[in-house]
Amino acid sequence: MKKGITLEKIEKVGTQKAENLAGLIEANLQGSFDAIQDILKVTKNAEWLTQQSASELATFLGVTSDKVFRVLEAIENAQSVTDGES
Repeated sequence: MKKGITLEKIEKVGTQKAENLAGLIEANLQGSFDAIQDILKVTKNAEWLTQQSASELATFLGVTSDKVFRVLEAIENAQSVTDGES
């Protein structure tokens, strides 16, 4: 350890970096969820829907559903890990 740098200071820097990273991740996720929500709002527009081919809508629905189920699965897995640690 360098002279004058205490373990407490090093831990504080580590904690600050972790908090900054968590904040960036949170902001990125929020931005992604907001964008997804905006896209899904467009799909409620009947005029837009009628302009899409059946195969495009099927692909969109399949991809969207798959992503939703993956997020739900990740949440479930995270809860299982957390429950196992209690």
